[in-house]
Amino acid sequence: MLPSTLPHERGVGFEGIGIVSGKVGPVTLHINGGGGVDRNDSRAFGVWGVIGELPIHERFRLVGEVNGDATQRERPNTSALLGLIWQPTSRNVFLDAGVRRGISSASPDWAFTVGVTFGFSAPTIWRQ
Repeated sequence: MLPSTLPHERGVGFEGIGIVSGKVGPVTLHINGGGGVDRNDSRAFGVWGVIGELPIHERFRLVGEVNGDATQRERPNTSALLGLIWQPTSRNVFLDAGVRRGISSASPDWAFTVGVTFGFSAPTIWRQ
């Protein structure tokens, strides 16, 4: 993480996350975990999440997520999300929206999220 323009985030930090995905019946599960060092005062932190995706139509998936993060000497931030992923026309563009509810006292009570994801394939260097 590079320095920010915010006065309390002038340092550098790093974050690493691993993700394991698999299918259980029609549901795709993603389990992730990781950690790093924050950029404001070099404190260690950890992050985790469990995500489930259920296809409800050819172009729509229902998504549920529980995730959290904890920074040294701070209360953990834990929340749950219910959302929808829509693949409008292209195989490589996905739109998503969700409502997040805080579980721990350090989390915001409610949040609304929207996003767009562009997929691409890495070029093949070696061909047979």
